[in-house]
Amino acid sequence: MGLGARASLVALVLAGMVSGPAADRAGAAADPHRRTAQVEAGHLLDRARLPAGAVAVDRLPAGSGLQAPAPQPTAHLVVRRRVWLVPAGAGAVGGWLRLHPPAGGFPVGSGSSGDAAGLVATTVRVGFRSPPGIASAVLVEEVGAHRVDGSTVVRMVAQVVWWPSRPAGDLVPDTVRTVTAVGGATGRGATAGWVAETGTPRTVRRLVRLVDTVPVALPGPHSCPAYRRPPIGLTFDDGRGRTVATAVVRRAGCPGVTLTVGRRPPVALVYSRALAAALHRIFRSDFSS
Repeated sequence: MGLGARASLVALVLAGMVSGPAADRAGAAADPHRRTAQVEAGHLLDRARLPAGAVAVDRLPAGSGLQAPAPQPTAHLVVRRRVWLVPAGAGAVGGWLRLHPPAGGFPVGSGSSGDAAGLVATTVRVGFRSPPGIASAVLVEEVGAHRVDGSTVVRMVAQVVWWPSRPAGDLVPDTVRTVTAVGGATGRGATAGWVAETGTPRTVRRLVRLVDTVPVALPGPHSCPAYRRPPIGLTFDDGRGRTVATAVVRRAGCPGVTLTVGRRPPVALVYSRALAAALHRIFRSDFSS
């Protein structure tokens, strides 16, 4: 397939690209990344450090100032909780926790909240490096209000968001021998701003590997800014010149990658800075176009 034909094909893909996230065809409950998230949540709670005298309790005591757990916003979030009673005031407990963060964690935010009785609780969010398949891993340290008996409730909440797994059919075939990039097309019938092609085996393998390692976007509604920027279109051709996959890399609005392999439905992937940087280096394109 010549460059002109490929440019026309990619322009057509750009015009009709899928804007919403792909359905989680594997099913959230059966996804192996969910099991990874469950194990990671347990590890986060095991890293929690508590002051001397802390006693684990089965449920949230009254007068803690901590709010009841909210419903999970997505099936791709694993939440695990543990609660302790500490024989000390809230200020002392909070100060101790700030001086004794969990090993390997880094602060990502803090705040406060109150319950209907006006009791105020404080929270500190501690992030951790995410293992493969995990989007984010956070341990929330919640320190309740000073109770009338002189104790303070501490609740540790592990929150782990996991990426949906990529089915084998949604990976770019290893038969690809040529990759063509088209940039600057803004809609149906638009003329491409630039067209470039690479057939170097090492470069082709690198691009295929980068695309195949981009995580699947989380299902659900997304709010996207109105700012628009032309996407980059890719076609992957095999040794006989047949297109076996196409991809659209969106760099504005809702950044992401829409991948179509053969005749399978398009799959929505997250935005990959590594892929965008590779496209810029390989094709020497001006990504401002």
